[in-house]
Amino acid sequence: MARAQFWQADRFCFAVSGRRAAGFLSGAAAGGIRLYHIRCAPNGYRAHAAGRDYAALAALAARGGWHFTVLRRRGMGALLEWGARRCGIPVGAVVFLLLLRFFSSFVWSLDLAVLDASAQPAARALLARYQLWEGAQVSESKLRGVQQALLQQADQFGWVSLNFTGGCLYLEATEAQKQPIAAAAEATALYATDNAMVLSVDVKSGFAAIAPGQVVAKGQLLAWAEKWNRSGKVVTQAASGQVRGRVVKTYTATVPLNITAPRLTGARVTTDTLYLLGRVFAPDAAGAEHPYPDAACQTEWLPLRLGRLALPLSLCRRTYWERAEETQAITRAAANQLAIRACRLQLLAEYPDAVIESQENTLAEEPTASLCTATITFCANIARQEPNHTPLPPYVEQ
Repeated sequence: MARAQFWQADRFCFAVSGRRAAGFLSGAAAGGIRLYHIRCAPNGYRAHAAGRDYAALAALAARGGWHFTVLRRRGMGALLEWGARRCGIPVGAVVFLLLLRFFSSFVWSLDLAVLDASAQPAARALLARYQLWEGAQVSESKLRGVQQALLQQADQFGWVSLNFTGGCLYLEATEAQKQPIAAAAEATALYATDNAMVLSVDVKSGFAAIAPGQVVAKGQLLAWAEKWNRSGKVVTQAASGQVRGRVVKTYTATVPLNITAPRLTGARVTTDTLYLLGRVFAPDAAGAEHPYPDAACQTEWLPLRLGRLALPLSLCRRTYWERAEETQAITRAAANQLAIRACRLQLLAEYPDAVIESQENTLAEEPTASLCTATITFCANIARQEPNHTPLPPYVEQ
């Protein structure tokens, strides 16, 4: 058993020489040092000993005046002694591993390459709402909570996933795709929005009640929702489709000669907030609010890098632009054109698909404003879907 322990432990082979070298062996035995494979050598002896006894044997040889030489050594003793003489290396390695473990829980880089360049600022601002930026500390529970919150943004993402590895936070997402759900069929019919002459009828569902070339009045029925079939039973369909007609309609708009609106004054205040290892530093703002109550804010995220090396910190720069109410005088000609434009905007707000055929403008100049009355002839979809309130005509046997 002792021999097996010897071969498993650190060991070395040494030679001792000098006058009365046998005294070295006696001194080692008296000190409780066990030697192995002792044999004679020129002017002394050779032997093997455990690595833990090296210092004691070297001290014994120095006291007795013998020449002590290590011939070879095996095991971890030499490496451990080298590490003990250079303790900074193993201590530095341990500190490095601990720091690597500590810093690996912080975001060093935020990868949004899966999104278009135009959508990345909005995605970064959305992640910032949940305190995810370069320098933020991340945990698995926090990631899952933020991912669930992002999934609820149905208008932005159809599917989203957050993956954190190697200090890099990856965002994977797909665009939201809306699929309309067909509602249950109701007794809805199409009615005319204005007096018009019918140009075309494209009823996709329901039963047309008018034909091209016919003149209809506002509120007139254009498509039935119910109809008798050959058996005398009521067939119900939700009327839908388009009925394009030519409409002549008048719009009125007034534009003052002095327009008051908020405008940028050019004054601005920039505040920088530094996010580092889960901490927030705001040296410029110092927690104070910007001095402009009605300011336009521009937010810019600047991840900091050392060359091509990402760092676990980011800078959020917010620029506040002052806005103030300002009254600007415009010329009479400009006011007239703005009034004409306002009439067209009213038309397009009511009929987005309108195609204007002609427009007659009547301008009235008041002391402080310009008044425009525009009579516009246009073609547009005049069908409006409403619940059916027209009684079903009597059944006629077919």
